[in-house]
Amino acid sequence: MACAAGTYLNVSAGTACAVCTGGALSLAGAVNVKGCVCVAGYSGPDGGQCAACGPGTFKAVNGSSDCGSCKTGTYLNVSAGTACVGCPAGSLSNSLPGSTDVEACVCLAGYSGPNGGQCTACGPGSYKAINGSSQCLSCASGTYLNVSGGTACAACPAGNQSVSRSGSKEVTDCLCSAGYTGPDGGQCVACLAGSYKAINGTANCETCAAGTYLNMSAGSACAACQINSFTLKGSVDITDCICNI
Repeated sequence: MACAAGTYLNVSAGTACAVCTGGALSLAGAVNVKGCVCVAGYSGPDGGQCAACGPGTFKAVNGSSDCGSCKTGTYLNVSAGTACVGCPAGSLSNSLPGSTDVEACVCLAGYSGPNGGQCTACGPGSYKAINGSSQCLSCASGTYLNVSGGTACAACPAGNQSVSRSGSKEVTDCLCSAGYTGPDGGQCVACLAGSYKAINGTANCETCAAGTYLNMSAGSACAACQINSFTLKGSVDITDCICNI
């Protein structure tokens, strides 16, 4: 009669069937000890001692194959595992290969929350550049971000001399600096000599008042003529200031 599953024919004992040991199993009819193979979750040579796969590793099938590391995005916190567990569904988190605990599932860049927990997207005007539990940061002055889940903020349009407040959400939050004029989020043009603009925004450049002058472009204020001298509106140099009669 054939030996039952989990046993093998022990030739040295004649017709007696011996039980597989050490976490091994055999099919019915095994004719020698090599018919005893390590079960899923355990690894070792056929007919030999089987060792449990450690946390962070698994083995899905019976046999002598090695335990494999849990893949990125999964973990396993027990020994003798046959499959790894995925990071929490919808958590937008990830883990390194071979992770052994749910807390190895960390929020992706652009998302914030506790390790192993729910991750929330950074809102417009904020970002997070790295994986982990750190909080989202506000976009710095001179930058903006108009989407959620951002990993970096965009700079205000290059070369247009515009600025934005911290945490800006739209390119239209980029305003022309004092001394420059133009549409919010658009190209800024320097005020010409003899004109100025004192504040950030879309306001037009203003002509220097009578008695003042400005000898450069992109000015934010005009200079007053010396005492007892005078000049016409829009003057561009101190030499335009003439003594009063």
